[in-house]
Amino acid sequence: MVSSIALLRESQKIHLGNTELSYLDFGTGEISVILIHGLAGNKLLWRSSIHEISDSGFRVIAVDLPGHGQSAPFTADSYSLEAYAKTLDSLIQALGIKKVALVGHSMGAQIAIHYALKHLNKVSHLLLCSPAGFEIFNTMQSLTLRTFIIPSFLRYLSGTSLKTFIQDNFYQWTDDYNWILRYYEHQMEHKKRHQLMQVFGDSVAAMLNEPVHHLLFKITQPTLIIAGEEDRYIPNRLFRRVSTNSIMRTGIDKIPNAELLMIPKAGHLANMEHPAIFNQAVINFLNKESSPISKRTA
Repeated sequence: MVSSIALLRESQKIHLGNTELSYLDFGTGEISVILIHGLAGNKLLWRSSIHEISDSGFRVIAVDLPGHGQSAPFTADSYSLEAYAKTLDSLIQALGIKKVALVGHSMGAQIAIHYALKHLNKVSHLLLCSPAGFEIFNTMQSLTLRTFIIPSFLRYLSGTSLKTFIQDNFYQWTDDYNWILRYYEHQMEHKKRHQLMQVFGDSVAAMLNEPVHHLLFKITQPTLIIAGEEDRYIPNRLFRRVSTNSIMRTGIDKIPNAELLMIPKAGHLANMEHPAIFNQAVINFLNKESSPISKRTA
């Protein structure tokens, strides 16, 4: 697996309207695959997948969303999922991509769904890893998240709390993931802290404002949902005592053409904890014929 530093050296920049994006671009093939990270994430969180998927005959593009990683913040738009999706479309057009498979993690999956529903003819496949937006929050729960929990979390995010926030993405933390903590510590030191906090807070608000649970039945693309059975972020443990599996099943039951893969002993970043399982599932799914697939759990 290629190192994070090596990947950063391969990064490219492109100016798109009111922002500048950093991205990685590897491989060639009839299908282009765009990897979209989640809330507060970056393109390096796909480092276990980029070359493995591209080496299987696909063009793979991993992008830093505006305000994340090495990408510039928006200069005008607010951090709505619609704004993220518009920027994604600008990138797709700029790179000359006619047909794309979207692989989104968490918030990235929510963005991918919004994009796929608006661009039915551009998106060939949807692959949703630990997708956000499936849960239904009532008015009080949403208000609590916006006005108390998230602001309080951001106010005290530093040191130990940052480490806990990152570690909770995994079922079992190992020293192999220490590079992630170092990366975020570097980001906190060298970027304006208030800018990072604004992006985080505004993105959470966008996820609450633009859920997808009521739109899933409109998805026409073949869809694969992948999630870790021990996800600590989905469902929201403050409000629900149900399993991640049950939340994912509510999604697959609404999507006409979908499969579900639950990975044991995996957390929110299942793609990183079990890259061999994740990558093979993605490659197999993309290589399938375009005939309708059955609703089944792998």
